[in-house]
Amino acid sequence: GQAERELAAATERRDALVAELSTALDHREMAAIGERLSAAQAAVDAAEEAWLTLADEAEGLGLDL
Repeated sequence: GQAERELAAATERRDALVAELSTALDHREMAAIGERLSAAQAAVDAAEEAWLTLADEAEGLGLDL
């Protein structure tokens, strides 16, 4: 569903930033990527929380995911 797609997209953005950080050449670039990575991780956390909430609601209704 929508929550799964949002979680996958947020995770993909975060993982791309992790890869970018590993190739950063100077501390300013690392700091900038680090800030974007922090925001990306917050988006992953929010998407995971939304997915878990929906999964709990579905379970409460007796639905299988």
